[in-house]
Amino acid sequence: MDLSSIIEIPNFSQEAEAVINTIELRVADLMDTDMNLLMSYLYRLDVEERDLHIAFLPDSHESVAHKLAVLIYQRQKERSEHKKNTFVPPITDPDYL
Repeated sequence: MDLSSIIEIPNFSQEAEAVINTIELRVADLMDTDMNLLMSYLYRLDVEERDLHIAFLPDSHESVAHKLAVLIYQRQKERSEHKKNTFVPPITDPDYL
């Protein structure tokens, strides 16, 4: 993920913005109530650590919660695209089942 795209939030469709806003509400709640759980979620989603550092920088007009929501959205979109483009053959080994 390009670091410059983290600092300047890209334009998204209305549908994507609605999803990002929903994620942002949950992220903001976790930032207030359980930061360790939020960081655990970000780790499990495999959000790049360097991107997280940039998201926490105070030099942007966007809130940290919004920047994290964008990172989560982008990562989930990447994962979805990867799953669409990766063929996984069915398990046919009878010993495996």
